[in-house]
Amino acid sequence: MTSTNIQTITEKPPKPPWRIRLTSWKRWVYGDAYSQPLEKLPKGFYKHVAFAFTLWLVIAFHPWVTTFINREPPPFAQLKVVEGTIHTTYKKNPHVIFRHVNG
Repeated sequence: MTSTNIQTITEKPPKPPWRIRLTSWKRWVYGDAYSQPLEKLPKGFYKHVAFAFTLWLVIAFHPWVTTFINREPPPFAQLKVVEGTIHTTYKKNPHVIFRHVNG
């Protein structure tokens, strides 16, 4: 090959008019009418795919996991009804301190 052949091979063809560029499927896929697919994947591609897949799994299976964890409510005999007013609340245990009606 001569140097002129190498130059013509590496040069990009002239861009077509806007009408053709906007209606070309390659523009919407690759960003331009004459663009080619990437030879190498972008940096961090597999990290993004793994993160998206993990997030999808969390969102998809969250209802089943929470239902499994909370599948059995406590027996009705253990539940208590307390009448009174809330005296104080805390972030740590005990979270709520009640003041009963009878003291």
